Amino acid sequence: MRIFLLTFITAFFLSATFTNGESLTLERFLATAEKDPQLQNHSELLEYLEASPESTPYIDRIEFRTETEEFDIEKQKYALRFYPRGWGETELSRKISEITGAAVRTEHASLFDTVLQNRYVLALDFLETLSLLNMNKMLLAVYEDEVSVLKKMSVSDLSFDIRTLVSAEDRYVALQLELVKLENNVSGIIEKIKSIAGYYEDIMFDEEKLIEPEAIGERIQDIQPVPSPDNIHLRCQLLKTQLAESRYQFEEAKNKKYLNSLNVEYDSAKEGKADKAVSVELGFNLPFVNSDREDINRRKRTWFDEKLKYEEEKRAASEKIMSLSASLDRLIRQHRILVSRKPESNAEISFRKYMKMEGINPLTLLKIKESILESDMRLKRTAYLIRRQYIELMSISGRLSEKPLKNWLEVRGQR
Repeated sequence: MRIFLLTFITAFFLSATFTNGESLTLERFLATAEKDPQLQNHSELLEYLEASPESTPYIDRIEFRTETEEFDIEKQKYALRFYPRGWGETELSRKISEITGAAVRTEHASLFDTVLQNRYVLALDFLETLSLLNMNKMLLAVYEDEVSVLKKMSVSDLSFDIRTLVSAEDRYVALQLELVKLENNVSGIIEKIKSIAGYYEDIMFDEEKLIEPEAIGERIQDIQPVPSPDNIHLRCQLLKTQLAESRYQFEEAKNKKYLNSLNVEYDSAKEGKADKAVSVELGFNLPFVNSDREDINRRKRTWFDEKLKYEEEKRAASEKIMSLSASLDRLIRQHRILVSRKPESNAEISFRKYMKMEGINPLTLLKIKESILESDMRLKRTAYLIRRQYIELMSISGRLSEKPLKNWLEVRGQR
């Protein structure tokens, strides 16, 4: 009866933490990632760039000049001076603008992947902590019964070793403290979920719908050890590399501006002679004089640095994918062994056998029940560790936030 009540209270705690109409399912909680405040702030920058794209005209600037000779208005001169851009400067400027826009959009997508992954981890923390809280409460009931049995034995048995009772009481108190810690953890996680989800109140994450380790093993089989260049995380750095390269090329183009200026002048004093009233002047830069070489070299170094970062990130991502895949394979095999041995374990068999016997020592049954619960908790922790690493692998491989979005924690889960 005590175990039943503890289970009921925990289930109530899970399903009715708050009450205000619409409940918060895992699907809805993950969907709140699309309205995360971090994304909203970044969206303003994205909207600004899309509304005001940068562009570079072929002419850098135009000057209008006027000159009065001998303060005589009839001897006025007018001139327009055009300063053209360097060869290819305008095209490269457009390219820089396009890459900048793509980079900001990719940063937005990468940020979305991060906030989405945080929600997955938070949901797993909630479900695992609450599940362990429930199982530890059942274990506490076993410890309490064990202390009660030992106290009776200490009275009736003169040869009873009191240290056994003291040890049992210490374990009982230690587990009580652990339960307080778990309850505080659950409360803290609930507060985080509330601050993220906002208007939802009832938390209805269903542990029964979570993907099992065996299914995870099947899902990750086709993940390649080398991530695709379209991977959202690598694409951010790839675009930074392309942007640095374009800026270097732009700097070079600026120094290929051989035509410095075009000057068209009109002299009103020679108004009657059109061929003499209008004059054209061209200004050229000497190619062997380059005062901006330092800027070009700086841009080139930046480009090479970004290329190196991209290769490093690509290598690190590949190593992380291989590491996670190997770890998941090992954990899934461990989980498989634990599951297969559970029905045949000595504790399970002994418990079923002793339950049918009369006059069995209650302390023996309690020890067996304790062993079964501890084994179940070890199995539970392994399953949740697998799910965490699985979500991390989905993120680093670029799949977690792929469109159309999926709920990767549930077998049926496409939004």
